[in-house]
Amino acid sequence: MKDNYLSVSTLPDKHLSADVMYQYLENQLTVAERHEVELHLLNCVLCTDALTGYGLSSKAKSKRQLFEINYHLKSRSSQRHPNQILQHLKNWGITTAVFFIVILAALLVWFQVKQVHKATPPPPTTVAEYSPAQPVSGQSGYHQYLQRNLRYPDQARQFGISGTIEVSFLVKPDSTISDLQIIKGITPELNQEAIRLIKEGPAWIPARRGQNNVAESITIRIPFRLTD
Repeated sequence: MKDNYLSVSTLPDKHLSADVMYQYLENQLTVAERHEVELHLLNCVLCTDALTGYGLSSKAKSKRQLFEINYHLKSRSSQRHPNQILQHLKNWGITTAVFFIVILAALLVWFQVKQVHKATPPPPTTVAEYSPAQPVSGQSGYHQYLQRNLRYPDQARQFGISGTIEVSFLVKPDSTISDLQIIKGITPELNQEAIRLIKEGPAWIPARRGQNNVAESITIRIPFRLTD
């Protein structure tokens, strides 16, 4: 009987089976088995109530009632199961449809943005035109001025000193010149003559960038050559 008691208890929380309860009521258990059942009843209200109910009804009637209850429970479970499956399928279908709608909307927005970027050309990069500074008389006229107005210092002529002097200066936006410097000189007298030629020479047209006058640094080479 102990094996029967252990095998008929199938619920997860190990409640007493109907057979064990009837064996207990009919004094068919051993002393040890009865003691084990009574210990279980002390801690399980459900089994205690069930045992009381079994004591008020015959074994055959109780089994018939349990069979009817189980039958109705299984019938209701089998009726609900397909509905639950259909409901899960319906919910899954709705979720899938919403997901694809969101993906489709995102793709449409991305495509429209890409088309707008293709249709809109980048703004043209304009570089302001630049015109360098130059003498009002032009480059050839300026060199003619230097040759005609050069005064060879007597001391340099006496010692036969010659060469080329390089002078740098700044043509400002207002056409004035400043910051005259000897980049490559010969003698102080020749250097001073080169500075004089630049200062007293023709005016300069300032450099121009776009619509604005800008300052520009200029370097002039002035040759000093002795002639018979």
